[in-house]
Amino acid sequence: KTTLAYHLFKPRLDNAFLVGIETINDAGNFYDTKVKAKDFASIQEELLINENVILDIGSSNVEQTLIEMRKYQGSHEDLDFFIIPVTPEVKQQIDSVNTAKFLIDLGIPTEKIKFVFNQVPLDSSADDLFNSLLTASKKLKLSSKIPVIYENEFFDNSEIKSGNLSLNELVANKDAIKASLREAKPEEKSLIIKKIGLS
Repeated sequence: KTTLAYHLFKPRLDNAFLVGIETINDAGNFYDTKVKAKDFASIQEELLINENVILDIGSSNVEQTLIEMRKYQGSHEDLDFFIIPVTPEVKQQIDSVNTAKFLIDLGIPTEKIKFVFNQVPLDSSADDLFNSLLTASKKLKLSSKIPVIYENEFFDNSEIKSGNLSLNELVANKDAIKASLREAKPEEKSLIIKKIGLS
């Protein structure tokens, strides 16, 4: 979830501001600021101050954030999309559907609610893995066109997980990374080779 927000969404928005909402996973260098789920006034402030804001809500804080949002009438109108990354585990799918239902009950238009199939094994069919979610999604009148993000060693890399290295940096500096291999010390070469492999 945080990896998607930082590596895929943030680079595609001009001057995007990434807000971490009190997540258990202390996401290293990812966030521009962190806010407690109960402090929705601060979240609202960030939405008003910054033009493009990405709220990365920790999975243990989704319910609390939505409860707080309900107290601020019309606050959901400041958000363009509600993206729910969901992994193949059955409990994850059930929780994700319940989150979508809560958002609909809050008055969020269904076209603003999007699922993303995340961490899908390369040798698996997303339609088969997420069959129950797709059925529920259809009943809720949510979009049937759901993007798929497959498992990739990129997401397991410690530099990527900590936010010390971004996908954009890897792609933009691929030639420079290759060139640095020639001058690197033996103990540095392994890390550089991993970077080349990721890019």
